[in-house]
Order: sequence, then structure tokens, then C-alpha cells
Amino acid sequence: MLISGIKSKPTYRELAPDGSGHRHLLIAQGQGGEGISRLHAALQAFGEESANIEIYYASESILNADRTEMVRAAGATADAGTHIFASCAALTEALRIVLNTSEMGMRMYICGTERFIWTVTNLGLEFGIRDDEIQQEHADSEARQIACVHCQGLTYPVRTNIVRCAACGRHLLVRDHFSRRVNAYMGVQIDAEAPGEIPAIVEVYAP
Repeated sequence: MLISGIKSKPTYRELAPDGSGHRHLLIAQGQGGEGISRLHAALQAFGEESANIEIYYASESILNADRTEMVRAAGATADAGTHIFASCAALTEALRIVLNTSEMGMRMYICGTERFIWTVTNLGLEFGIRDDEIQQEHADSEARQIACVHCQGLTYPVRTNIVRCAACGRHLLVRDHFSRRVNAYMGVQIDAEAPGEIPAIVEVYAP
């Protein structure tokens, strides 16, 4: 069974302007483009100068929710530029260069899938950005990344309560315990005590 109320399970909220910041990185993928477009308008209404706003967007999306044109329109007045990437991996590599020159007052706003959120968050933390300087909004797919506790293999995307590990083949029960370091929920062998007895597999994390 799935266990709710686990303290390690992340919670997210709608992105909002942080008036204490001096450089604002709006980072999203897929459907998350809607979130940063909305935030961009809010930052401008808040009185933030466009030169202090940078947009980084990857069109890659499990839901095929490409919001590139929306993001381009929102960022048309961003003097620092709007940077569009075909993949999350390419966006992450570009961010690494940006964060290597990070300074006091930088704020990160992230909108996308949970895996994307924590990939970018962990990158920011690696370069000294504090937790309270990072905002996260969940968008696009509800699919989870699962870490097998038996072989440490990762499986993604997972939409069901039970999944076969992509690395070792075990049938794993998807738990609500989330490791921010690993960027995955824990998966435990469901039939360890009764081999072959697999409960009904149902879609839980959709779309």
C-alpha cells in the first residue's frame, strides 16, 4: 500500500516574486513554461527591472506540452535574454555555467516535473544557493522517478503503484519516502516474502 503523510515527501507552491532578490532565474520545462510566464508578469508588476530577469526553458515534456512560444512572448522584454533548449540536460549544462558565477541576491524559480525540479534544485545547492532562495512549482507530469533500494537503479517515468525495476527487474512497491539527494522515491520489492505474488497494478500518478 502507499503510505501518505511521510515527512520526506516534498510540497510545492505557486511561484511568487521574491522582493529580496537582485537577479531572478526563471527555470522551467514543458508545461512549466506557463508558471514562469505568469511569474515573469508578476515580477514586472512588482517593479523588477527586466535586466534582472533571465529565463531558461526546456521544451522537453512527458505530456508533449511545449510552451516555447508562450515563454518567448513572456520573455520578449527580458533584457538578460530568454534561453530555449530542446532538452532538460542541455538546460542543466547551461545553468551550471551561469551558477558558477552566482552572487549574493540570486533567486531561482523552478517549474516542471518533480525530477526536473530536484535536478535543478540540487544543482543550485551545489553552487551555494540556499534553500530559502529557491522556489518550486510542480507542473507537467505527475510521474515519479523510483530508486530501487536493492540495486540502487533508477526507473523513470513511473505512473503506477508497482513497477518493475529497470535495472534488476524486481517488482517494486512505490513508497512516498523521497530522497532529495537521489532525486527519487524509494521502491521496495513487493513479493520478497511471497515470490511471484504481485498485487493489482494500478495507475496512481497520472498523467
